[in-house]
Amino acid sequence: YEIYQCDWSSDVCSSDLSKQELDRAKRLLYAEYAFSNESYDDQVGSMGCAGGMGLGIALNVSSPVVVLDGDGAALMKMGTLATIGAYAPENLTHVIIDNGVYDSTGGQKTVSSGVDFARVAGACGYAAAFSADSAAGFQKAFAAALKLRGPVLVHVRIRPGSMKKLGRPTVRPSEVARRLRDFLTPYRKGAAAG
Repeated sequence: YEIYQCDWSSDVCSSDLSKQELDRAKRLLYAEYAFSNESYDDQVGSMGCAGGMGLGIALNVSSPVVVLDGDGAALMKMGTLATIGAYAPENLTHVIIDNGVYDSTGGQKTVSSGVDFARVAGACGYAAAFSADSAAGFQKAFAAALKLRGPVLVHVRIRPGSMKKLGRPTVRPSEVARRLRDFLTPYRKGAAAG
């Protein structure tokens, strides 16, 4: 496996990228797609499940799959990294956004400062892994990751912080599951082109 350090910018992530901006993007996705037939999936109350869900999707579609994970969630389900490495889906890019805290549950610290997710991914069988600590480094790492056969992990450190009045999705988990299933149906391997 290959490990890349993407610190091409001297500006660390804490100066130009925050969890708040990522949360805002997620809520904008919800506002845009939650009431349509698109594939928005918030996984309400299921911290730690994004990697496993992404693996399942990647094994069943030929399209590229990008998983957005948090450091707390990835730590919570570390075994998923080994499972992803063992199944080795070539179409999977796994992004771990590391703000060092469980922001969604009150800002308790994680132990991610002592974890080298890129090396863990390599040891678990990922084809390549990138580490970034700046927005410019992340952009370069993500662009490079998308060009490689996976699984590929991109670990980016950001500063903690969240929007003060961040709303919760109102769609029931069963509806989220139905929408995701319906969205993925035409992309399944072997699905007839329609």
